[in-house]
Amino acid sequence: MDKKFDSTISIIRVLAMLSIIVGHWCAMMGINDYQLLAIGVEIFLLISGFLYRKKEIPNALKWIGQRWKRLIPPYWISLALVISIRILIGLEIRLDSIIICMLNLQGLDRIFLNLDIHGIPGIGQVWFLSVLAVAYALMIVLKKKKEFEEYISEHRCMCLIVSVFGQFVFVYAGIQIVYIICFFIGYFWGSDWHVDRKQYGFITLSLMVAMIIRLISRSVIDGTNIYDHIIARWSFIILAIWSVVTLTGVCNVFKKLSGQLARARGWKLLDLASYPMFLTHYMFSSGDFAVNKWINGIFNQTLVMVVFTIISAVIIMIITDFKGIKKVICV
Repeated sequence: MDKKFDSTISIIRVLAMLSIIVGHWCAMMGINDYQLLAIGVEIFLLISGFLYRKKEIPNALKWIGQRWKRLIPPYWISLALVISIRILIGLEIRLDSIIICMLNLQGLDRIFLNLDIHGIPGIGQVWFLSVLAVAYALMIVLKKKKEFEEYISEHRCMCLIVSVFGQFVFVYAGIQIVYIICFFIGYFWGSDWHVDRKQYGFITLSLMVAMIIRLISRSVIDGTNIYDHIIARWSFIILAIWSVVTLTGVCNVFKKLSGQLARARGWKLLDLASYPMFLTHYMFSSGDFAVNKWINGIFNQTLVMVVFTIISAVIIMIITDFKGIKKVICV
């Protein structure tokens, strides 16, 4: 048994990936409120921060190389797939867009709001990788400043409040730091995601208030900075926190069952495929390759989207992590 394996994190990670896919499927189907489902990115940021709080990074360059090997080759393969299909069917593809995506700069407009980055249709979801790279860079700096890290940890509530008010100012200056804040909420959360009843009640109440504010303000100030970059974003984060805490509680209550599920071969393969599926599903749900543009019927569209996502994800896994697949299958 792998002592490092965390069944709860595995379950949360897979469900977060499915949340993203379902959210984009709903968008393709024209379901306007799909955003309330697509909280997977926020969950990934929370979990990434949470996991790296516990890890030391004695050699920053070596660690960056390991993360590059884990994240970028699969991304480049999915990027090459999108570019190849666009060329084959005669669609426009800009050289500057290819270079920007190759350098993982495609998501900087999520931080610097006034940037005009021309992306590649069908791979728009990978803005997350640019944001994650920025969060990683700040984390490495923070880990080198242990006194500062400990100060934030001891005064995390005050620091969170300051960062929230800071985000208001930054947004109107054209800088969005909410995703970075989300990462560091996970980073400074604590030793685990378990909360007592009082804390859970507070998180649930916060979620209800956030959703009420969001639903009301959407009909009044949709399209403004305060709605798009503050209210909507924080409702996502609060929902993500509530989801992680709730799933952790459920897994603790059904500890044996959740452990068996997460250690099943099928689930481990799904967990292994979560990142490749995140990379590949979007080309079949948005842009020029979206299945609703060339297939009729919701059932057929959904089936083809799922099948094509799985096939392309498996190809990426075989190329980049065949040993990981073999290990899961053979154990």
